[in-house]
Amino acid sequence: MGRGKSVIEFGTSKIACLTDLNERFSQSVIAGHSCARYEGIKDGTWVNKRSVFEALEVAVTNCEQQSGKQISKAVIGVPGCFCHQIMSKMVRNFPSIRLAREDVEDMLKEGRPKEISSEGYTLIDERPIYFDDCAGTETLDPPIGHKVRRLYMFSSYIYIRNSYLRFIEELLDKLSITAESYVMDQYALGLHCIPQSVRDNTAILIDVGYNETSVSCIIGSAVAVTRHFPAGGSYITSSLEKKLGVSAMLAENIKRTYIFGISPSSGGKLFAKDEFGRMHSLNQFKVDGIMNTQADKLIMHIEQIIREFTAKRFCEQGSPVYITGAGFLIKGMESYISQKLGKKVFFVKEYEKMRLSPIYSTSLALLDNRLNWGYDFNVDDDKTASPDKKGIFKLFR
Repeated sequence: MGRGKSVIEFGTSKIACLTDLNERFSQSVIAGHSCARYEGIKDGTWVNKRSVFEALEVAVTNCEQQSGKQISKAVIGVPGCFCHQIMSKMVRNFPSIRLAREDVEDMLKEGRPKEISSEGYTLIDERPIYFDDCAGTETLDPPIGHKVRRLYMFSSYIYIRNSYLRFIEELLDKLSITAESYVMDQYALGLHCIPQSVRDNTAILIDVGYNETSVSCIIGSAVAVTRHFPAGGSYITSSLEKKLGVSAMLAENIKRTYIFGISPSSGGKLFAKDEFGRMHSLNQFKVDGIMNTQADKLIMHIEQIIREFTAKRFCEQGSPVYITGAGFLIKGMESYISQKLGKKVFFVKEYEKMRLSPIYSTSLALLDNRLNWGYDFNVDDDKTASPDKKGIFKLFR
């Protein structure tokens, strides 16, 4: 594959594969992309394990045919439901010497959570979030070369279930693919979708998938905390299907046709096509009631999580909200959810620059080369090639 790279994303309703033949992530057309639907993931478990390999094989094969290259290794995205992320605090007193890089590395290792069983989980990422020198200074960068008497280091540790690791490696082995690395989806999305200047403070990332929604607090170049619940875009679709007595495809098209913030007119009708291309006329008042009620329930869960983050000081009251995923891509939703949350909300649509469908949002984030750049203690920030000049530490393997 030359100097390009590939990624494989195991979403809650689809498996996506992307290949970029460029050395760096660029705003050009991706060399190969493919998506295969499958029974997916619900409540943190595979619905049907047999269907996973079938979808994976289709996604990989189609991507290889488009790019003209065989995939031998790939970065693997890990859904939040298969991860366990912990924020830890470590403190150390220092003699009257300047802080060294080894001191930070030692603190990072010492801060590893003891309650995580090595039999059940594998550590895939650990990195400092920010530092407090107990003298009124908090920084994203380590105060290396400075004299500190006492230093607090807040760090993020991301683990994945060993059962997930073994299962994915068995599938990849059948296709002669090696996992280059495992990356939690929310971490990839946070770095890819939220500008560094915003992350230098705090930001909230909401990823609305088909069967799951995750809410994360991003600080600097780390995930400080993440929560998820088993409901997403399918929650609205299934409600329309049941309450209107229509097919799943028609319900999905009703959701895509609907516009939040538009009051139904007297005798208002909404039109949408079913899986056979037949147009249906529906009562707009009834659709409006279902859409608003179900969307409000999802937003209520999100709001509760954000309140928890704010109460525990993971984020600030004014922290902006960035939304990714196809689950909430409904016309007028951006203004609707902004009003409900009382926060400034941004819908991330990086996929449009790459001429791709929104279902590839997470895959594009995984493909973004900044995930491979690490903070180098020996390289001056002005000379490093890293897209993020502050706060990114190398992955300690």
